[in-house]
Parts: sequence; C-alpha cells; structure tokens
Amino acid sequence: MRTELSSNIRIKHDKKIQKLLNRFPRDFLVKLCVEWIQKQTYPPNAKDINLEDMLDDEEWNPEAFYKNVPKSMLKRSIIHRMLVYDWPNGFYLGQIAQLEILALAHGFVSMRWTASKVHHSAEKTVLPNPLVFLELLKSELESIFVYHTYISRHETLPITFIRLVLWDSKRPTALHTYPSSKQIFYLGLMDDSDVLLHNIFLRNDVCHSLFLQCLSRLLYRLKAGSALRPIDLVSKNLTTFCTNVGVNKEANALGAWQIYAKNLVDRSPLDTRPILSDDNSSLIADSTQNCEKHREMAIQRRFGDTHSQVLDKLLITLDHDYIEKSTEKDKVLEENVESYNPTEQRPLVVMQLRGQHILEGLKDICRQDALDPFTMPSYLTGETGLSILYVRDGLVLQRQESLGQQEIN
Repeated sequence: MRTELSSNIRIKHDKKIQKLLNRFPRDFLVKLCVEWIQKQTYPPNAKDINLEDMLDDEEWNPEAFYKNVPKSMLKRSIIHRMLVYDWPNGFYLGQIAQLEILALAHGFVSMRWTASKVHHSAEKTVLPNPLVFLELLKSELESIFVYHTYISRHETLPITFIRLVLWDSKRPTALHTYPSSKQIFYLGLMDDSDVLLHNIFLRNDVCHSLFLQCLSRLLYRLKAGSALRPIDLVSKNLTTFCTNVGVNKEANALGAWQIYAKNLVDRSPLDTRPILSDDNSSLIADSTQNCEKHREMAIQRRFGDTHSQVLDKLLITLDHDYIEKSTEKDKVLEENVESYNPTEQRPLVVMQLRGQHILEGLKDICRQDALDPFTMPSYLTGETGLSILYVRDGLVLQRQESLGQQEIN
C-alpha cells in the first residue's frame, strides 16, 4: 500500500463536513463550486449513482446551476444541493484540505497558532523553499505513517500553508472517514524566515511525538546541529506572527525608548522604592495630573499599532523576591534566622488575561487613566512580542529548551 494518499480519495459525508461548510459565506461557497467544476479539480461525482429518482437530466447541470444561483436561495439550500445532488458520494480528500486552509486563512474558522524557531549554535538557519521542505518531510513520514499533504499560499500574507493528515501505517483504518483533529497538522512557512508556524502539539500523544521526531530529523538533514525551539507566542491571528517574528517584523513601539531612557519602566513590579532619575519629574507630574496630551503620546509610544498584534490570551508568570536586603541591619537579622530560606520567599503569581483583543483593551484602560502608560512594564504593552512570559524580578526571561509538546488551553 502506498504511504502517500491521493487527493482524489473520497471522504464520507458527516456532521463535521456540514459544519465546515456552514462556516463559509454563501457567495464564497458558490465561487468555490464553480472553480471546482470548471477546472475539474474536484468534479461532481453524482454520475456514479442513479439520479433519475432525484433530478431530471436537464435539471442536473451543476455548472449552469452554480453560475446562476437564485438570489433568494439560502446558504443551507446550497449546501444541501452540494451534499445530496452534486457530491453525494463524498468530498475528495484534497477538497476538504482546501476548504480547511481557506477557512483558516480567511478567518472563517479560528485556531490557536504557535511558532518555533530553527536554532543553530553557529549561524542562522533559514527554512528551505516550501516545496523542498515538503518533499523532505514526506521522506521522513513514509516509514511511519500513511499520510496526505496539501500545500497552499496565503493570498495576502507571506506564508505558505502545509496541511498534513497522518494515519498509522500498520493500521490504516477509516481512510474514507473524516480524520480526527489529532491526526491533522498545520504548518506555516514564512518567506526567508527561520520561524515555523504550527498548531499546538499535544502532550502524551503518540502521533504528535512521532511527528516531532520527523521534524527534528528533517532539520538535522538540512544542517547538523539544528533544532526547533519554541517561541512563547500563541495567537489566532496570523498577522500577529508576521509582525512579531517574521522577516518583515515591525519595531512596534520605537518611541518607547524616550520613556526607557528615563528609567521609568521594567522595574520590579513589587518594588516600592522611589524613582531616582532627576529629569523624570515632569513626566511623573504629567501622569499624575492626567495630562491628556502627554498621556496619549506615551500610550502611542508604548503600544504602537495594536491592530497588527491581535492577542486573545496573555499568560504571565511573575517570580519576585519580596524581601529586600537594603540595609546592614536587615542582613544581620536574616543571617540570625536559621529557618530563613531565600527560595521560599519567592512567590509565583500567574496572571492570565483573556479577551478578543487584549492589547487594545489595555490601551483603552490607559486612556481611562486606570493604568499609567509611563511606568507600565513592557510585558503588558506587547513590546516583547510574546503571549506567554516568565518575569523574574521585573525582567522577561526566554526559554532555551528544545521543542517539546505544548498543550495550551
């Protein structure tokens, strides 16, 4: 049996396919049907069954129907026609792959994307051409899985999508049924970049573990010593990744350096000591007096353009030693206490923010004078370009471990 499946294999209709079709706008579906029929990429398969009991031969003309769909016809009626009359034997495997990629690219279906960076100790390693990458990946998958691949280019962003469906090569059952979500992998290769976008890998899943091994071997074949390391960024918005980690990434808040130069930000969040800068009194006065002009300037400098940084979840772990050894008297007292353990005096505080657009929400809160844009730490303004952060004594630390499973609720 061939390990790579053809795109012309038919998948039986079920509720998942109908649910996927319902995500699309009416006109978008009609346009797709016309394209499938005219280009004969996924032609109607109703000819394989007897249609005499359902439609007359004159009535069954899919191309003429989809070119002139009555305006009064509802989307559900069009979907019914697709499933019952034109593709009654099931959609093709490539047809479903195209639908899923289009739904993700146009935002009809949302999915949490994350990213990993190709790390090499000696030099930067850029991912190869997507077609070359796919062929190398196929060679790694052949001995382990029965698989299907689909590659497509995003219409506006510099991203090439690769969709993979994996089955166990020893037990390739249910090839004609809609695959489980655990069997489907989405990859996104950005142009001239060393960052790989992908869906979130699940912990303790054999299929996901084997797929990660295939990716690791592929990178080693490209350049010995290369490995994937996770980037702590999770978002449903692909533009966010192009802005933060792509080759066209933007310096989102360059004006913030005017504030950093005053030493007003990135201090410990629990530090109660006064700011000792001599020339920052005017900025603090403007902040406390709610000076709208200076506040708005600070907000724009700190947040930049948040429209290209859409985050729906922000997870921050704060690690801080609240015992300050500022005086000799304090040091003597602490040395005399035998039970004192510095590691026990570091509380971990996990802060999680959720919403449709977190950064825009924080920006509005600053405008309402509920937060101070002058002293707000950088991990709350999007300047770090991350959505999962570990902050130790006010400093954002990045993970250095190799790629592993990342299951995020």
